[in-house]
Amino acid sequence: MRSIFKDLFFCLVAVILFSLPERGISSGFLNLQEATTNDFVVSTDSTEGLHQILPATATDRVSCFVIVWADERSGWDYDVYAQLYNLSGSPLGTNFRVNTDEGTSAQVSPSVAMDALGDFVVVWEDNRNGNSDIYAQRFSSGGSPIDTNFRVDDDISDGGQYAPDIVMNYHTGSFVITWRDERDAEEFEVLARRYDSDGDTIGEVLKVNDQFIGTSIASPAIAMDDSGNFVITWEDHRDIDYDIFAQYFFSDGSFWSVNWMVGDATDSDKLYPDIAMNGLGYFTITWDDARNGNRDIYAARFDTLSYFMDPTNFRVDNDDGGAWQFMPSVTMNESGDFVIAWNDERLSNSDIYAQRYNFCTDSLEPEGTNYSISDPAHVAYLQTEVAVVMTSDKICYTWADDRQGFLTDIFAKIADWSWTEVKDEQDVSKPLSFELSQNYPNPFNPTTNIQYTVSGKPTEAIHTSLKVYNVLGQRVRTLVDEEKSPGQYRIVWDGKDDFGNPVTSGMYFYQLGVGEISQTKKMLLLK
Repeated sequence: MRSIFKDLFFCLVAVILFSLPERGISSGFLNLQEATTNDFVVSTDSTEGLHQILPATATDRVSCFVIVWADERSGWDYDVYAQLYNLSGSPLGTNFRVNTDEGTSAQVSPSVAMDALGDFVVVWEDNRNGNSDIYAQRFSSGGSPIDTNFRVDDDISDGGQYAPDIVMNYHTGSFVITWRDERDAEEFEVLARRYDSDGDTIGEVLKVNDQFIGTSIASPAIAMDDSGNFVITWEDHRDIDYDIFAQYFFSDGSFWSVNWMVGDATDSDKLYPDIAMNGLGYFTITWDDARNGNRDIYAARFDTLSYFMDPTNFRVDNDDGGAWQFMPSVTMNESGDFVIAWNDERLSNSDIYAQRYNFCTDSLEPEGTNYSISDPAHVAYLQTEVAVVMTSDKICYTWADDRQGFLTDIFAKIADWSWTEVKDEQDVSKPLSFELSQNYPNPFNPTTNIQYTVSGKPTEAIHTSLKVYNVLGQRVRTLVDEEKSPGQYRIVWDGKDDFGNPVTSGMYFYQLGVGEISQTKKMLLLK
């Protein structure tokens, strides 16, 4: 009896999904187990009218990474959710909630850090006490919580604490959390707190900014080397315009010298800094900058103890059309190579772009040019709030995306260092066009026909795949995976998986991949 009800349930889900418009199906949505250069959905909640926003990510540099975000799926207010992945993009478990507060208060703006063992700590803004405080939660490598949520700030007033960021010592598991503190309504501060690997506090709360400049201070970001030395950077309005300032701390919490200004002294606002550092202490700070009349992405490189490696700031984006580029994220591997990603409006309301750089002590060495991250089939949709992290040769990008039509979801892409979406326009093997027809009959039982057409240079074969997925995004059957010459093709699916087992009733998706592009359609199996 339970099996019958289960089949009826999945049929009902399939009918509901089948009624959704094609706008809700993306070419990367099904590739959770597939090539890591495809977009995939991180937030599994598909409730219409809810947001998943503000992603952040971290990695153990070797085998896995974690993505965290703010999620409205409870129906009341935002909670913080997380998902673990291996480096091929396969999920390790399912989405899980980080905050233990089950009331109607909001938990937003999460950040996350991970050590060499895969243990990680998540930090966020939390309103469970009636105003915004900073809370955190420790996790083991498998995603099991260690102890409970704990409060980071020590403010006993009704002032607010916002915009937390966290960094973790790769080898020891100790960590530092920084945030914007508004307990003094007239003089905001950047504060930080150190913790050992057991989650116990070390010393007193650190005051980071050495001048009190009123309420115009925001957006702290932090990075650490393998010795435990760390740098915090932030927006600072101590002069006429917003500038990017930074402070270097030794592992014992003492600081080196005074706050220093990172951005060139120009008459323009510099906002939303981010920072990445490798184990040896080299680091890069990036921000968005209005010195050219619009927002562009700039950056500066440093060696240990905050010495500039380049004579001046360098511009990252190559857009000369006056569009805005803003809110960058930066990551660095142990070799000192680094990647900067950002929101870019040069083609639409917002896409995700990136630029890679090879490490060189003598000169700046960009790898290639700016490139778009998300699937080009979805450039008309909103992609924003990018966060990026990398291992020695893999890069994980994550962002908020509205392509599924349910407001915003969290998407991600994992790419090799050498991957770029930029293609040579003279590549004659790229298909000029392809067409994927609707299967027939549809609905079907037990077989259906799938027809597709590939158009290109007649003498060139093109790698073509046709795969079937279930509603969970799991591959069920590979129908085609080979080189195909341009032409028209038809194949029959017999309703069985790769092992010859009949599949259950419900909604399925079939995806045609030709070269680097793909298209997906829905079909319904009724038994």
